[in-house]
Amino acid sequence: MNYKASLLYACSGVGILMLTGCESSSEFTPDNNYLNLTMPLSSTGLSDVSITELVDEKILQPEGLSLAKDNIGYQQGKADLNGDGQHEAFVLMQDRYFCGSGGCTAYIFDGDGNVLSQMSVTKMPILVADTEQNGWRDIIVWSNGAYRQLMHDGNAYPSNPSVQPVFERESEQRRAMGKVMASELYQQDGYELMSVENEMILESVRQYHFTFKHYGDPQFLYHAAVNAAEGTLEIEQKAVR
Repeated sequence: MNYKASLLYACSGVGILMLTGCESSSEFTPDNNYLNLTMPLSSTGLSDVSITELVDEKILQPEGLSLAKDNIGYQQGKADLNGDGQHEAFVLMQDRYFCGSGGCTAYIFDGDGNVLSQMSVTKMPILVADTEQNGWRDIIVWSNGAYRQLMHDGNAYPSNPSVQPVFERESEQRRAMGKVMASELYQQDGYELMSVENEMILESVRQYHFTFKHYGDPQFLYHAAVNAAEGTLEIEQKAVR
């Protein structure tokens, strides 16, 4: 997995490595064709199978391609973006045919399988904001070296994220980082705290993820999730491979 890295400093002066803009790796791909990364904010809408069919029919076939013969990669996520009780699906292509140095082409489908929006130069993370415009939740994506806020104009989301307003996320991220540092577990010999972006498409923009190590348990890597909206912190340990 590849990351863009930038150095952040918490109030204590401790250097923290921020890892953002992750790209897919085949180790996370169930069948080497696509990733099923979903966030069920609503209970109805497109299924994973129907999204696969839409990718084949509405994205690949017009280009003379198919999942079966061309092994095209993509990532997907689902959320109710307009409050109608149905999932919309966000599909980020992950193949050189659809990607350039600035990012990849992305599509948003409604619950009936219609293309609502198409955008270029888009990279992970793909997040959902608390704010909305014209009845649609704002989407935050990584493009042109920054988080970009995509606001619905009543017809579609912007087609070029790279020129959209920068979304400031670092201040709240630092506060979330401080919450992890203040935890009893981290205070007891925690070290190498790093901020990492989750690979789940359409996760809340106020959800932050971190990893750290612990001198008392060198065989484990600790994963911390902070929900800034609710002020909660969850930490779990996973064995280091």
